[in-house]
Amino acid sequence: MADNSDVSVNNYIFDFYNQTEAIFENDISDDLLEKIKNRNINISIISPEADSITGYQKMLSDSTGGITIGNSGDSGYKRLYQHVYDKKVVDQSFRAILITGYQPI
Repeated sequence: MADNSDVSVNNYIFDFYNQTEAIFENDISDDLLEKIKNRNINISIISPEADSITGYQKMLSDSTGGITIGNSGDSGYKRLYQHVYDKKVVDQSFRAILITGYQPI
């Protein structure tokens, strides 16, 4: 992703993360983080353990302007959409879902 992203637009990575005691190679991870920040890539974490994410995963998310989302149902999805899209568009979309019950794929 870092090598092929378009720096003229916002790029988003959503990392589905469910691992404890992960080990990262510091030299590789530092180089990757610099490349990601220079390529306008935003990394967010989606995890059942969102409140306890630490270390490299937390640093990736925090350093790139990402967010961390747990298992919070519709409010988590809304927060995810608000992170990527304009707030007004998100609010209108979620209002339509509540009224019609339609859920886009």
